[in-house]
Amino acid sequence: MKKASVAEVQHNLNSVLKFVEQGEKVLITRRNKVIAKIEPVYDITTDDWPSFYERAEEMFAERKGKTPEQLILDDREERL
Repeated sequence: MKKASVAEVQHNLNSVLKFVEQGEKVLITRRNKVIAKIEPVYDITTDDWPSFYERAEEMFAERKGKTPEQLILDDREERL
C-alpha cells in the first residue's frame, strides 16, 4: 500500500492513478494523518450475481400475459 500527501496527489495524480490501475491501494495523508484511501474498482460484471430476472419469471410465470385488471380480480377472488 502506497502513501501520498495531498500535495503529491495534486501534482502527480496521473502517477497515483497508474498505481491504482495496477491494483495498488493509495492512502492520502494530510499532516501525516490518513484522510482518504484510493483503491481500484473491480468489474462487477465478472462477479457471479444471481439472475433476478430469471427468478422473477419463475415466481410470476402464472401471471404472465395478464392485464393489471385481471390480476386484481384474480387476487380478490382468491381472498373470498
